[in-house]
Order: sequence, then structure tokens, then C-alpha cells
Amino acid sequence: MRPGQSISWVLALVVAAACGTATPKALTTGAAATAPSIPSAAPTTNVPAASPPPAPSATKSAAGAVQTVATGEVVKLSGNSYTTSDTFRFSSDTTLDITWNYTGTAPFALWLINVSENVTDPNYDRILVDDVTGPHAGTAKQKIIAGDWAIQVEQAAGPWSVQFTPES
Repeated sequence: MRPGQSISWVLALVVAAACGTATPKALTTGAAATAPSIPSAAPTTNVPAASPPPAPSATKSAAGAVQTVATGEVVKLSGNSYTTSDTFRFSSDTTLDITWNYTGTAPFALWLINVSENVTDPNYDRILVDDVTGPHAGTAKQKIIAGDWAIQVEQAAGPWSVQFTPES
């Protein structure tokens, strides 16, 4: 390995660690995990420190994906910590059939967040589905209005899964 390559790899690892997400990704081991040979660029100096990932918020990021969810479609989410999902679009008012399982021992709060540009009814802005101390599993039915919604898990410190299905 040339001297410039080891600096590049160290920098890449530092940036990757600083940009981690609340949901860990699977690691590959064995022959497929062998690092590719990357040509070295000119040495980098005065690289600013990477800032920590932002705390979860109830607003949709500009880069966030929007997924349209049809009646009867099952959507599954999981993680190990607090997070806010990408945006889900519902074309009409519906009732969500929600199921969750949390195996951690810390508090666990599950929210539905209306991230639409204009929220037409303040009763459907931010809806608390459940707030418990784990471990806990549960189900709920929650009415929502048409628009863009995100799932937010707060305070979790341990594995969790959430599944929802819009009813007809």
C-alpha cells in the first residue's frame, strides 16, 4: 500500500464513523470484504472535522425519499435506537393498523408525524401512538388524514420493529 493510500483509508473510516445512522448496516466478511485498490490523490490537509448526525426531527429532509403507500400494503421498519423514517404518502384519509415490538429496557415512544407542507387539521400534526418502558409489544389503530407522514421512534435503546398497514 502506498503512503497516500493509508491516509485516504483512515480519513474514509473517520468520516464513515462520524456519519453513522441510527440503523446499523450489515457488514460483509470474507473475500468480498477485501478493500479495493483506490488510486491515491494528492494528500489532503486541513480537513474540517465531521459534525455529528442531526437529532431526529419532525421535518422532512430535502433528500428524504417519499414512498406512496397503497391500501393493504404492509410497511416494516426496524432499528436499535431513536430515528425518524423516510416519508410515506397516503393519498386519502385512512386508518393505520400498527404493530410494534421493542426488546430494549429503556423508554420507547412511537409517533406518527405529519410532514406535509400544509397540515389542514392540527389534530393530525403529531400523534403519539405509545410511550412505554420496554420491553413491550403492542398494536393500535390510528386514523390519519391524507398527506405525507413519517414514523418517529424516540428514546429507544435496543432492538425494535414497527409494522403498519393502511386499511381500506
